[in-house]
Amino acid sequence: MSLLEEANTELSDVLITLLKGTWILRHGDAKQQRLWAVLKKRLKAVSNHLELLRLKLIVDDVEGFAHLRGMDVEEGGEGPRLTVRTQLPYRVSYLLVMLRKMLDEYDATDGSHRCVVSTEVIFDRIRLALKDGTNKARMEDEFRADLKKIKDMGFITPVAGDMDMVEISRVIKAYVDAALVGSMAEQLEMYAQHARERYGDDEGGSSE
Repeated sequence: MSLLEEANTELSDVLITLLKGTWILRHGDAKQQRLWAVLKKRLKAVSNHLELLRLKLIVDDVEGFAHLRGMDVEEGGEGPRLTVRTQLPYRVSYLLVMLRKMLDEYDATDGSHRCVVSTEVIFDRIRLALKDGTNKARMEDEFRADLKKIKDMGFITPVAGDMDMVEISRVIKAYVDAALVGSMAEQLEMYAQHARERYGDDEGGSSE
């Protein structure tokens, strides 16, 4: 393969990855790191190709991720949507806000890039919203299902060799607005009411 062919193949790999709606991560696996290096090397060419499709490349060098969004009208026309927008269940939305808050807390106290936490710690954070008399088993089952949805969305990654530990992806900062984290107290009270109603002890335990 000639150098030109190799360069074109690298560029194609980056464009295809982005157009699939997939994030490119600076601190991801070996493939992700290779794509990030190519993206940074061919940044102008990648941006030019995407602008023809009315798509804007977003690169966050601080957090270490890149993704696409459609251009706004003032940027040259409304670009296409790469993914279908769906309304997330309240529990999943709240869990995303919780994970974003945990990532912010981690960044304020630790200098490393990877935020790894146990699923038990995450679940305990959720349980803080509850009072005695709730159906813990039912709540934990639904928590595991919600956590799987968030994993499938790419916001957490199980740690190899320890499935009870997950890494919170920094792309969550692009998805969960900081304003939502700022309203955490209100979100917590809403969740507390929702959880007490949903997880009240089915065998007579009080949910008050």
